[in-house]
Amino acid sequence: MKIAINLLPFSHRSGIECYTENLLIELLNGEDDFYFYYTDKLPWSIPLGSKNVHLRKVSTRIPMSLYLQLIFPFILLLEKMDIVVSTCPTHPIILSRRNVVIIYDCCYHDFPENAGSIVKLYLIKFMCWSAIRFAKEVVTVSEFSVREIERIYKLDNGKIKNISAGVPFISKIDLCNVNNTLSKYSLEKEGYIFFVASVQPHKNLLAIISAYSSLPNDVRGDMKLVIAGKLAAMEQEVMSVIAAADLSDSVRVLGFVDEIEKICLIQE
Repeated sequence: MKIAINLLPFSHRSGIECYTENLLIELLNGEDDFYFYYTDKLPWSIPLGSKNVHLRKVSTRIPMSLYLQLIFPFILLLEKMDIVVSTCPTHPIILSRRNVVIIYDCCYHDFPENAGSIVKLYLIKFMCWSAIRFAKEVVTVSEFSVREIERIYKLDNGKIKNISAGVPFISKIDLCNVNNTLSKYSLEKEGYIFFVASVQPHKNLLAIISAYSSLPNDVRGDMKLVIAGKLAAMEQEVMSVIAAADLSDSVRVLGFVDEIEKICLIQE
């Protein structure tokens, strides 16, 4: 079987990219042929070294959203793909029954501001709706997400399937890497509370900071709060809350950290 993997929408690394990477590593253990469609903005390396992995790098001058609907489907038809796996809601709609679409969650319904614009919000909602109505299969990452998708889109036919996030492969990190990372961010081995995520309202970072501020002074002195991840649109709000609570000495905001640094920080 020829299976196309649609990685074209990806440009930065966050939770869904980690989930996708781990899922694909497991899928490659089968006997099917996998064709990866990606751009130079792909935030991780595609697993190589297997005869069933075929790479298709895409470069286009038109917006990717248009390319996915106007050009990409016909490329897939010409290459005679049996299945098209879109690892986020953005999928080639006209292929309908060949599509397997991953919908990570429904956060845009409860937190529409995360979309960034009203146009992007309605585009995401439409892509989710079309996948749920017409795709061959729809996959999500937890039983909670299954229930949320069924509730929001009023489904009761069991179409949404759960493939839970697995345990990723974690590289062995030597003590030198750990010490260098701690030194880089002026942290001590003795302990800290570690938050890592792309920072959006539904991640409850402000509630975590508020709870941390209620701890006794001596506890905060021994146990700093370390925040890793892109603050993006919430940067000003997060920094204002930290300053207002007089936590500048207790809270460390690291910004984006790479995979090796993340492992080092979690390990310690």
